[in-house]
Amino acid sequence: MANYKLSNFLATPTAQDTRMRIYDKNSKLRYTLDPNIAYFYKKANIVLIKVEDKNDIYLDFATSTESAQALARLNDAKRVMTQPGCTPDPDGTTVYSKANLNMAGLVTTIDGSLACNTAIIDRPKTSSHVRVFINGAEVSTGGKVYPHDCYFSADGGVTERILGDERQGDKLYWNGTVANYNLDAIDLIDFIYLIEVNA
Repeated sequence: MANYKLSNFLATPTAQDTRMRIYDKNSKLRYTLDPNIAYFYKKANIVLIKVEDKNDIYLDFATSTESAQALARLNDAKRVMTQPGCTPDPDGTTVYSKANLNMAGLVTTIDGSLACNTAIIDRPKTSSHVRVFINGAEVSTGGKVYPHDCYFSADGGVTERILGDERQGDKLYWNGTVANYNLDAIDLIDFIYLIEVNA
């Protein structure tokens, strides 16, 4: 029988939280995690949490669908808690863009292949950066070589944007040899970035 339930396994985080709190199905606190060093994966009905220099953590859910939803929640929570200086303002003038979510990937074959037909739609807030998620898992962004899985470019992939310099209209390019896998048309891509509401 599953030891974790989607409805109560994760405490809803805020940008001020420094630790993620994981609860079992009986609402007993089991783990507190530093989101900066925690990474999440899914296999069947299990969510695997890898924490640097710690033993792996396994969260078993009733179904594979529930574990997939749990994985998405963990990654969403990590986004909220780890984006330094890039959290929405309490007054509502800065929010996350919803324009670049659930975009279809493209088939990539070589490094520098176009990863997605959709460019950055909204104008990213100055002093923030664009984070990239493939099927709910964050990847390293910002250059053509290791350790960057991908990068943004305004000129067909020739010149890469460094992290924090992404612009409206830039497109994403994929480094399969760095990421150790290529993209396919079934992959879903999210760009997570802040925009100024009145900009």
